[in-house]
Amino acid sequence: ELGTLVKDTRDNNQYAMFLHGGDSLAPSAMSSFDYGTHMIDILNSIEPEVMAVNEREFAYKEDELVLRIGEAAFPFVSTNLFDPLTGENLEGVETHQCFEYDDHKICVVSVLDPRVSETYLPERVKTKNSFEELELEAANLRAKGADLIILLAGYEFDEIQKLLEADKI
Repeated sequence: ELGTLVKDTRDNNQYAMFLHGGDSLAPSAMSSFDYGTHMIDILNSIEPEVMAVNEREFAYKEDELVLRIGEAAFPFVSTNLFDPLTGENLEGVETHQCFEYDDHKICVVSVLDPRVSETYLPERVKTKNSFEELELEAANLRAKGADLIILLAGYEFDEIQKLLEADKI
């Protein structure tokens, strides 16, 4: 049903975007066998423009997530994720994704709830301060010509309203 909805929407609107909020790789009966591979297969057929990294993507730890990202035909985004081993984002995860529609540049950012470290106990990745990272990323994207910045957030934090009021996201 989701695939049909996305296809119909894209067929009727050249500017339609399917932005996936994440939390899809676990838990399910199937994912206990294939660690979310079936979800990547399904999503590859629907072709989201981008998928946020959210808490449940860490149900089978970082290495399995990196494998799923490698299987995906779409980008994964998290603006506040940090891998201390590399000093950068988790392998395969982008801090943002931008799209051009006519004369408009639309960028997508995402933040991961810092409580992921309590819920799913990732072995090495950390989260940075969501507000600070979004503020920096938004300024960087605006400097590069972003007309609109879309935030995918799997949780609510106080500073979201400040970012909205300042027209940063």
